[in-house]
Amino acid sequence: MKNQIMIVLCLIIFIPTLAQSQFIRGFGLKVGAVSATQKFDYNVPMDFSPDSRWGLDIGVFVEVLDVPNVSILGELHYIQKGFSDRVPETTEDQPEGTGRYLTFKPRADYFSIPVLAKIRFELGPVTPYIIGGPRFDFLVGKEVEGFDAVIDHLKSTDVGVSVGGGVEVQLPIGPAILGEVRYSPDLTNAFKNSTLTVKNQSVELLVGVMF
Repeated sequence: MKNQIMIVLCLIIFIPTLAQSQFIRGFGLKVGAVSATQKFDYNVPMDFSPDSRWGLDIGVFVEVLDVPNVSILGELHYIQKGFSDRVPETTEDQPEGTGRYLTFKPRADYFSIPVLAKIRFELGPVTPYIIGGPRFDFLVGKEVEGFDAVIDHLKSTDVGVSVGGGVEVQLPIGPAILGEVRYSPDLTNAFKNSTLTVKNQSVELLVGVMF
């Protein structure tokens, strides 16, 4: 996982060279927390609705097409998805439960590439905005935590969308500060067999800087 994060961070070194172009509005870094879960749909009489798990999101971005109120974001994120499940603890002596619970948090790590339209509402140094567009995810790691029947067989790629909004605050000196929330459901199945389909979905809470 450390190597994956370092790859994302190293891209920051190359982005400033692109910023010399007038086509570039800005570039920067976003980091934050992810509340992720997976939706399990069965075609047999069975129901499983896991809870969300918290993970990490760290990414870099370039904002292009600097025309009034509209621009395009190209981003690369390392993001941790998955779900959590709380189950009662049982033993041979207490097969109906000990009264305690165990929490499992299987995880799927992705490199995520959103391409987002950004509509800005410029109000002086404070600029609210909304974003939306397609997203392409590539599986790069996983921790099964007992759910190997699904996590071990996740597809290597996913396609989804991300929509959300945020605010830019331009400081008197230095970069702009960003705060952002987005919702990212998948359009394709992360897993599918004869009885079950699974899709990822997540909510990201991000802060960042833009130069």
